[in-house]
Amino acid sequence: MAWQPQPEPVAQLAQCLKDSLSGHDVTAQKNAEQMLRQAKASPDINNYLAYICVTPSPPEGLDITSYHAARSAAAIMLKNNVKSNYKSLPDESKSYIRSTIVSGLRDANTQIRNFAGNVITEVVRQGGILGWPQVLPDLLSMVANEDGQASTEAQDGAMGALFKICEDNRRALDADYPNQGRPLVYLLPKFVELTNSPSAKIRSRALSAINVFLTEPIALTAKENIQGLLPQIVRLTSDENDDVRRFVCRTFALLADGMPAVLAPHLEGIVDYTLAQQKDVQNEELALDAAEFFFEASSTPVLRDNLQPFLNKIVPVLLDCMVYSEDDQLRLEGDDDDADVEDEAKDIKPQFATSKTSRSAAPSDGNAQQNDESKTSANGYAYEDDDLSEGEIDEDDDLDIDPEDEWNLRKCSAASVDSLASHFGGMVFEVTLPWLMENLQHKDWPNREAAVLALGAIGPGCMTEIEPHLPKLIPYLISLLSDQQPVVRQITCWALSRYAGWASHLEGSSRQEFFEPMMDGILQRMLDGNKKVQESAASAFATLEEAANKELVPYANIIIQQFVRCFGRYKDKNMYILYDCVQTLAEHSGPELAKPELVDLLMPALIARWEKVQDESRE
Repeated sequence: MAWQPQPEPVAQLAQCLKDSLSGHDVTAQKNAEQMLRQAKASPDINNYLAYICVTPSPPEGLDITSYHAARSAAAIMLKNNVKSNYKSLPDESKSYIRSTIVSGLRDANTQIRNFAGNVITEVVRQGGILGWPQVLPDLLSMVANEDGQASTEAQDGAMGALFKICEDNRRALDADYPNQGRPLVYLLPKFVELTNSPSAKIRSRALSAINVFLTEPIALTAKENIQGLLPQIVRLTSDENDDVRRFVCRTFALLADGMPAVLAPHLEGIVDYTLAQQKDVQNEELALDAAEFFFEASSTPVLRDNLQPFLNKIVPVLLDCMVYSEDDQLRLEGDDDDADVEDEAKDIKPQFATSKTSRSAAPSDGNAQQNDESKTSANGYAYEDDDLSEGEIDEDDDLDIDPEDEWNLRKCSAASVDSLASHFGGMVFEVTLPWLMENLQHKDWPNREAAVLALGAIGPGCMTEIEPHLPKLIPYLISLLSDQQPVVRQITCWALSRYAGWASHLEGSSRQEFFEPMMDGILQRMLDGNKKVQESAASAFATLEEAANKELVPYANIIIQQFVRCFGRYKDKNMYILYDCVQTLAEHSGPELAKPELVDLLMPALIARWEKVQDESRE
């Protein structure tokens, strides 16, 4: 006889689940948590949790709002139980959960549909693809409304569950099972069919599910079927929905990274398409995913070498996208001097001495580039196999995240220009020069700032072409170190560091005219009233130390004096970069730093800092 829930335990469990979330009644919450711990010993607990999750009608004594909270808590508890104890669950309980939980995808409430999808995904993850062979056909049937009974909500819920299953089981779905083959061989054509759905949400979700298998390492099934898949992607380029076009751009970016040769014959059309999407700055997510294509293509020899005919079209769009958005401008204009404000623990991300490459590749905070991990995570670009699913809460979500630390359209565009300049050199400079002339002395600071970013981005790659202009450019950049806007001073420090190699090897009067003012200007900004400017200046000076090497020996006394002042003023976060500056100077100055007069300058500052730091500090 099939298991049936009893009304009284349902009501009691629902009340406990609701009370467990009752922060305003601590006593009720503690009692509920204790009862839930005891309930875990019941062999039927997971059946009851599944029943409450998918049953929309509240038991007697609970209102709709309270019962919704109980249903959400039931789903989370069930998912956690499946995750930790699935193999030890009775077969009858596993069977009941599988037969019941899918109905939660039909719920009118989006959150409940998401939670039900999380449970389904966890059951598949723990039990294996073959442990629930009917789940994929059933979900696909619901999405496609094959029986004519699936509501829009049910289709949405089923598609969400399918996407989560793909994210969490991408390798298992592409594995070859004896007498079964690869599940993805069945699944991939179904997703392609769903890109024809009248629902834009289904179309975009289906394409995003396909993209799961185009992420490195690309699934074998996707590789084998890419020639048939590509025309379907191209068909979606004309879709009227922004999200669909956004995922098309993401597909092109993924293929540029993983299978660039497939795109090479279609490059001109893809360039025109992605440029059109990137120009849609009103939708920054769409524009960013479009820019991602150029970031990947400019880093991939197969495609990069073929971008040359399109540089006149590509580079101006990338440059325009390096200007801060209006929202960012408002946020940044509110930045005040904060050098005397103590850092909070969550603000401190210790960075110890780094290599020249990693230090000079990007501006501090206003990074033109970041490593792949930070880029992909920020953009939602990589499909990470973490333990959080849609609808669950990350405990870190409430922490303040500095928008300047996130990978965005501006940084992606700057990184692409940097990569193109490194490869094409003068051709990129020719396209960039008119834009620089228009914006370097622009009356609006966002344009000036973007021009400085561009100048820094193209510097190493276009040095031969830029060098004749540097006698005028360097003094102008040095003047921008006094700009009223902190963000302009910040990016200027980084941009100057990109030309430190040129300046540090000048001789005679040229050294006095360019290198010494550059060095002095950056040193002065190390004591800026804004902590981000301090950080950028300190990082830039460490880069200058690398480039100048022993050329800094005559200036060691002046430099150490400024470092000592910084030790007296810096808060905790920037102290790590200051240590980097000291270490780098020591590495490149050799015995000079051991002179008694310099030791007598530096050691008291280090000892004073040592005495101030708490014993448990990572510093």
